[in-house]
Formats: sequence, structure tokens, C-alpha cells
Amino acid sequence: PTHSLVTIRCSYERFTSDTNLRRRLFDMVRLFRSTLLQSLPEGDRHLLYPSPSPIQALLVSGNEACVEFCRQVARTSKIRLYPIRAPTVPAGEERIRIILHAHNTQEDVLKLVGTLLKALSELRLITAVTSTSKL
Repeated sequence: PTHSLVTIRCSYERFTSDTNLRRRLFDMVRLFRSTLLQSLPEGDRHLLYPSPSPIQALLVSGNEACVEFCRQVARTSKIRLYPIRAPTVPAGEERIRIILHAHNTQEDVLKLVGTLLKALSELRLITAVTSTSKL
């Protein structure tokens, strides 16, 4: 419908013209990635896919584990994450899609990282958390 196209165009124009908004978003992406990577055990850092974009992916192998991880996070924090399961991705490469937004605050991002680490640990998907002093 026409109104959808107008909405998309307005959003695109605002986002591409507001460099502060873009800068803020990518600052939040860098904060998310650096904090999570510093907190993950060295042997588990491969779980965070390399991506500079606001769409991040966290490897959680197995369809059931992927869905349970999202449920665990939703139960404890009301944060919505999206499981990307086989056959959409190859079996064994199931992942969680995490989308950061320009309206997210530093506090939001740190809460997200803490919540992810807690769920990863509780579901025994990582060996141990190295540091959560920032969280």
C-alpha cells in the first residue's frame, strides 16, 4: 500500500540524513560487541558472528536449544530475540538474531549483554563468564 511506501521512505530519509542517529546506532553496536566479546570465555568468542551491522548473530547450535535460549531470555528479561533455525541455516549453525536500534541506550545494551551471558551460562552453552563488571 501507498502509506507503507511513504513510511519506509520517510524513515530512510531521516536515518540517512541524521548522521548523529547513525553514529549513535553504530556506537551501540561497538559497545555490544566489545562488551560481549570481553565477557565471553576465550574459547567461546566464536559464538558471536563477526558483523559491524546492527543485526548481530549469536551461534546456538540445535533448533531446540535455539528456541529454548530465546524463551529463557524472554522469561527473565522480556527481551525478544529471534531464533534462526535449520533448515533456514545449515544444521549445527542455528543462531539467535539480535537487532540493535538507534533508540537503545548504553544501559539497554549492557542489560542485553548481561542477559545473554546469564542465559548462555544457565543453559550451559558456554564454559564460564570471564567478567561482567561493566554490567
